[in-house]
Amino acid sequence: MSQPGRRQAGSFFGAKKANEPLHALYTQDNGTVALDNLGSATQSGLSVQAKVYSLAGAVLDDRTVSGLSLTGQQVRNAVITPKVPAAPSSPAQAYFVELTMRQGGATTNGGTARTVSFPETPGYNTVG
Repeated sequence: MSQPGRRQAGSFFGAKKANEPLHALYTQDNGTVALDNLGSATQSGLSVQAKVYSLAGAVLDDRTVSGLSLTGQQVRNAVITPKVPAAPSSPAQAYFVELTMRQGGATTNGGTARTVSFPETPGYNTVG
């Protein structure tokens, strides 16, 4: 996992992030946020914030759910449903979803994940 010149490859940081116990995930297929605890201990006092931004940086939606608890190896689906631009819109509108997970007020190692979403464009097929 290293490159010439002894710089660490991006895969190192991806693997490091994936091995953290807590994650917030935006599930683009149904527009909800899921949480997982890949550790063995119960994690309580969790909250998750979902912010939706336009490409211009304007906040389109901001929602928070708190008082959550996850047992070891638990996945909780549809914890929060951020309001995203309606599809289909013409032209298709891209947006960012920023997720922040906190435990007891402090940002967890699961931290913040950002994703850009491009709604499906009618008549456009991304598969070969």
